Amino acid sequence: MNAAKHALIPLFWGGLLLLISGCAMQVVDTPQSEYQVFKGQKSTVIVDLVWDDVLRAFEELKVSDLHIVDIETYRKDNKQLFGAVWHRESPKTMFYRSSLGASGNDWRTFESLWKSMKNDGMRLIDIDIYQDAGQYYALSIWQEGRYEIAIRVNVKIGSEFDIVRDGMLKNGMVIADFEPYDLGGSVFYVVVFRSGKGDDYFKSVGERDFRSKFGDNRNGFELIDLEIYRENSSDKGATYAGAWKPGNVPQRLEIGVDWEQFLERCAAFEREGLYLNDLEIESRSSRPYSGVWSSQNIGR
Repeated sequence: MNAAKHALIPLFWGGLLLLISGCAMQVVDTPQSEYQVFKGQKSTVIVDLVWDDVLRAFEELKVSDLHIVDIETYRKDNKQLFGAVWHRESPKTMFYRSSLGASGNDWRTFESLWKSMKNDGMRLIDIDIYQDAGQYYALSIWQEGRYEIAIRVNVKIGSEFDIVRDGMLKNGMVIADFEPYDLGGSVFYVVVFRSGKGDDYFKSVGERDFRSKFGDNRNGFELIDLEIYRENSSDKGATYAGAWKPGNVPQRLEIGVDWEQFLERCAAFEREGLYLNDLEIESRSSRPYSGVWSSQNIGR
């Protein structure tokens, strides 16, 4: 877990500033990394961050009343990089990194964090697992809330996941967030549940089927988490998985675009009054950016 204080950097000063449909985008060179920014009225997105820059951005934007709500990890040019989303109109959030050890199976540090956060009235809204330099890490974002939450780790995709999900549904718990990660060549899920009634989950190999499911669910369900990953072999096509909760709000889905196209979507969907609630970045793609936008932000 990393809670050290870090000096702030002038994240939106200097560099090249462009205006795209009234929203700011900027490329900033620092000694740590070169990263790119979309700054809108509802959502701020920063991609291609190294770890030290994630910490600096978190501290600086917190001062500006911007709260981190989603984080992504990915590899690019053999580097471990991060992308994140901030909202202004959002309850307070906190952000931590916990070591899971070399095996990816040591959850003791995270378990201590979980208990501490729950006691302080914070609820887990996003988790991301990654491996770097022989160690596994869990990144977690916590938001003020009083509802019940639960977590299940190392859940095998397939019948084991179905059994876990069905059991939680019977106890009044629905999927709030899930994260696929590789352990020993197999993909597992860590799944976060929260109190509620009714959810939907869908997984497909192929973008077309997932888009069709998104369209079918638009009346009555709200997509809250999109995950794109590869099962067991990079030679296979990408798997698209999503979790929905009951709701009937305007939403937009974009899958597999480059950064310039993603900026255009961010600006266009801001004009429709939508927040970017879920960012997805693929490591093995020339068009790596995907996202889910909604008229209501995370934590309402």
